[in-house]
Amino acid sequence: MPVDRIKQLGKDSIIYGLGGILAKSISFFLLPIYTKIFMPSDYGTVEMLTVISSFLGAVMILGLDSAQSMFFFKIKKKGEGAQAILVTSILQLRLIWGLFIVVLGTVLAPFLNYIFFEGLLSWEYFALAFGGTLLQQTTSQSAEVFRLLYKPWNYLGITLFQALLTAGAVLVCVVVYDVGIIGFFWGTVLGSLLTSFWGWWQIRKYLNFKAWHTKWWPRLLRFGTPLGPMGLGLYVMNTSDRWFIQHYHGSAEMGIYSVGAKFAIFITLVVETFRKAWAPIAMDSMHSNDGVETFRMISRLYLGLGCIGAVILTIISPWLV
Repeated sequence: MPVDRIKQLGKDSIIYGLGGILAKSISFFLLPIYTKIFMPSDYGTVEMLTVISSFLGAVMILGLDSAQSMFFFKIKKKGEGAQAILVTSILQLRLIWGLFIVVLGTVLAPFLNYIFFEGLLSWEYFALAFGGTLLQQTTSQSAEVFRLLYKPWNYLGITLFQALLTAGAVLVCVVVYDVGIIGFFWGTVLGSLLTSFWGWWQIRKYLNFKAWHTKWWPRLLRFGTPLGPMGLGLYVMNTSDRWFIQHYHGSAEMGIYSVGAKFAIFITLVVETFRKAWAPIAMDSMHSNDGVETFRMISRLYLGLGCIGAVILTIISPWLV
């Protein structure tokens, strides 16, 4: 029933919202430390390299996150064994394609270094940044399985563990070992790697490495690849400001701007919370008799509450500024 879906959505939204607040607040409250450790130009370099890594991440993903959500429920009646083959197939494809993109990006590092960083960085910066992006995606996939199983607390645990471990590793590398901005990316790699192992260990019953499950790959790609342009479009919308600032004003101004942009967390948090809670419910509803009514009701609530929120934020924006 739609009412039950709304109750499920409300309960999960609270949990995901709590998790989002805690995870995002970790990076937010680390800002004073980062701005104390890094010069504006250093922080701008970190931000720009992260933006480039995000582009490769958008290429890596191939819509596989959406494909997992779609087919996980579509084959639900076939049992956990079939779902394990699906999840493992996606992980195998993601690792192969992701490693290819990481190697390709690292090969192109001298060109990227010349264009964006005036030749000041070595190839290790790019390899670590790109490798960290791949590890973050594999960690995210393990967490997504819990979300599809309606286990938001497990999802919250992985998300918080990754945020805390990565922050701790970054601080150790940068503060204790004083290795500079490359320590930021070493910390990201170490935190994501350990979290990935922990996340997949928790859902090991959804792993099946007895074979290469290539039979799923064409089906996954047919579903996910058309979503690639959407991901790239979102990337352009979310990062185009960084590209212009880096090009016209340099790393120092980029560092100052990126710190200020972190305050957008208050806006994006609500949207991300809804999307995380709604996605598994939406996929499940698509295969249920109440799907049309559920989509109609949730759409009205989302648009109505979204408009109210936008008006309130606009009214208090002078105070926020």
